[in-house]
Amino acid sequence: AWHTYTHPFPFYAPGEHVIGYYSIDIWGNVETIHYATVKIDTEKPKLHVDISGEQINGWYTSATIICNASDEVSGLKAIYYRFEGESSSMDEEWNLYTGPITLTEDGSYIFRAYAEDVAGNTFGKMTPHLINIDNAPPQTTCSLQGIGSDNNYYKNVTVVLTAIDAGIGVNATYYRLDGGDWEVYTEPILVDTLGSHTIEYYSVDNLGHEESVHSLTFNVTNINFDLEITNPKSGLYIFGKQTLLLKKTIIIGGITVKAELEPYDPDVPPEYDSVAFYVDGNKVKEFTSPPFEWSWEGSAFGKHTITVRATNDGDSVEKSIDVLIFKIL
Repeated sequence: AWHTYTHPFPFYAPGEHVIGYYSIDIWGNVETIHYATVKIDTEKPKLHVDISGEQINGWYTSATIICNASDEVSGLKAIYYRFEGESSSMDEEWNLYTGPITLTEDGSYIFRAYAEDVAGNTFGKMTPHLINIDNAPPQTTCSLQGIGSDNNYYKNVTVVLTAIDAGIGVNATYYRLDGGDWEVYTEPILVDTLGSHTIEYYSVDNLGHEESVHSLTFNVTNINFDLEITNPKSGLYIFGKQTLLLKKTIIIGGITVKAELEPYDPDVPPEYDSVAFYVDGNKVKEFTSPPFEWSWEGSAFGKHTITVRATNDGDSVEKSIDVLIFKIL
């Protein structure tokens, strides 16, 4: 029905409306009827977020996120999404959703999405979706605690295994020593048998992801010191004095070979039976107390290998250096 227009009037009903209007002047002249289409949308769009994937105890090995939205009035404009939280390496700005999203990297994610219709109505921003991903096994590290260096330890060593898992968590850590039976690791392992040892270890998380086996070889010995040849080093030596730095060791004239024992613990002096000097495998001098210094006697020409070996209670440590020497009596 036609109504006399007296003031602005509101429209609330969602949908598409057609308004007809015309005017009449005081002489009764009637204007041609005009029509205007008015579209009203006050309803929010509908949004459904589906998260799928293999799930155990609330954790996914991988997850696929699919968003579907619709709007029955003005129509759907777009779907937007973002990730929040420390595990997300993605931009936390809103991104345009264009298709399924797959997560495979370990961690906890908070996913949010919203739909927007053509009229600007939105829905979904306030709904968080927590997604936990665990697709990788734990990582286990091995540390050795004792008096020693370079995986050589005096009398004993303590093996400490530490496992971490970025996802659901570590279930157990397993180890075996020197090819023995596998055991569950519950506390640090003391190894005090002299000789070479190999520790093998791995961990399993609460989803059953099993880490590859790692191994580490170390020695328990009666040696409580490092051995170092202090003279000569790399360089050119003329009559015992270093005159030039080189990558090789070249000696012209006489030379005094010197060695030192550096204790692992500065408060505990080195324990040794003897320190012997060798040239090309032949013993030339042996000491039972410092200083450990041997002066090369006689003529020598060409390439030779100097070795210093320190022994204690059946165990030994040695260092060698190759030299090119030109020496006349």
